[in-house]
Amino acid sequence: MGTAALHVSGKTPGTARKPGPGFALDSFAATRDDPDRTVPNPAQKTAAAQVRQAEAAAWAAETARDAALLQLRSPAPGQAAYLTNQVINGDEA
Repeated sequence: MGTAALHVSGKTPGTARKPGPGFALDSFAATRDDPDRTVPNPAQKTAAAQVRQAEAAAWAAETARDAALLQLRSPAPGQAAYLTNQVINGDEA
């Protein structure tokens, strides 16, 4: 590339960007494939999605169970409730 091309592009001669050591290819020769490199596995992607669905279903079931237990343990509106040590410890049925 001559200096005329650099002048046309608006750059001064000698200031063209040169690739750094990690940028340029040092060779165009074909290299062997690395058998230890990791590649995406579609089966793992599907399995991970199923795990996320199962976790969401378990969380929803746990939330529903906690709400039902709270409803059973809570007194009706306007009803007096006394909380004693025996009730807290579960000694009294």
